Amino acid sequence: MTPAFLKLCWIEFRRQWTTTAFVTPLLFLIVGSFIVFIPSPYIREFNVGEKLFGLMSFLVPVASAFFCVGLVHNDVKDGWLRTLLVRAIRREEYLLARSLSMLASVWATVTFAGTLPLLAGVIFTKLPVNFQPGEVLALYGLFLGISLLYISILSFFSCWLPGVVNVVALMAWWFIATAGHAYTTFFLWDSPWAVFADQFLFPNGFFDAVDAVRNNTHAPYIEVLWGTASLAFFWSLSFWSVNRIQVDKGSE
Repeated sequence: MTPAFLKLCWIEFRRQWTTTAFVTPLLFLIVGSFIVFIPSPYIREFNVGEKLFGLMSFLVPVASAFFCVGLVHNDVKDGWLRTLLVRAIRREEYLLARSLSMLASVWATVTFAGTLPLLAGVIFTKLPVNFQPGEVLALYGLFLGISLLYISILSFFSCWLPGVVNVVALMAWWFIATAGHAYTTFFLWDSPWAVFADQFLFPNGFFDAVDAVRNNTHAPYIEVLWGTASLAFFWSLSFWSVNRIQVDKGSE
C-alpha cells in the first residue's frame, strides 16, 4: 500500500466520525450492556460464547447499516468522488479505501459497544463463567467475515441506488434471501445449479459456520469457503459497478 492510499484510508475514516457517529456507539453500548446483563432465572452460567453471539448478531448488521448509508451514492452526489478522480485516484482505490474505513468504523463500534460490556460481564458476574477461547476467536473471525459481506453488498447497492435506499434494499434482499434459501433447501435440494446459485446470491456460508461453531458439530471449513466465495462475488460486483456509474453529474 502506498502512502497516498493510506492517507486516503485515513481521510475516509475521519469523514465517518461526525458528531452523530460519536454518539451512536454510546447508544449501542447501552443496548450491548442490556444484552450482556439481561437477567434470567434460567441462566446457570455466564456463557461467553452465547453472550458474544447475541452481541454480534445485533451490533454487526446495525453498525454496518449505519456507517454504510449511501456509501457510494452520497460521494457521487456531493462531488467527493469526482474530486478524488481529478487527483488521479482510481475508482478501485477509492472503493477499497472507503470499504476499509467502513470496516474500521464498524469494528471500532463493535469493540467499544460489544467487547467492553462482555469483559465487564465476565468480571462482575456472580455466575460460573464458561469461556472457550477457540469458540470466541472463531466467532470474532466469522462475524468479521459477515461484516465484510454486509459492506460489500451495501457498496454494490449504493452504486445504483440513492441515499438510504441501499440499506432498505439490503433489508428487502435479506427477506428474499431467507425465502429463496428455504425454497432451495426444501424443493431444489437435488439441483446442483440451484444450490450453487443460492450460495452466491443468498450467501449463508458464514452464518452456517457460526451455527456449527455454536453447536460444536464440526469444523466449518466448507461453510467458510462458501462464505468467502460469496464475499468475493459481491466484491466483484461492487468493483464492477463503481467503474460503470456516472460521476460527472455533480450535486443534485
